[in-house]
Amino acid sequence: PMLPYLPVEFDWENFLATTLLDALGNTIMCALAGLVIAVTLIIHKLLTPQQDKFTKQQLTAISKG
Repeated sequence: PMLPYLPVEFDWENFLATTLLDALGNTIMCALAGLVIAVTLIIHKLLTPQQDKFTKQQLTAISKG
C-alpha cells in the first residue's frame, strides 16, 4: 500500500510534539480517572460498614419504639 502523500514542507517536529502531547494528556487523564475511581471505592468501602451499623441501630430503635 502506498503511503499517503505528504507535502515536502510537512512539519515532522510539530507533528511528533503534538502526538506526544496528546498521548501524554490521554495517559494523565486516564491515570487521574483511575485514581479518582480508586479513592471513591476506598472511601465507599470505609463508609459502608458504618452506614450498615447506623441503619441497623435505626431499625432496632424504630422496631423497639
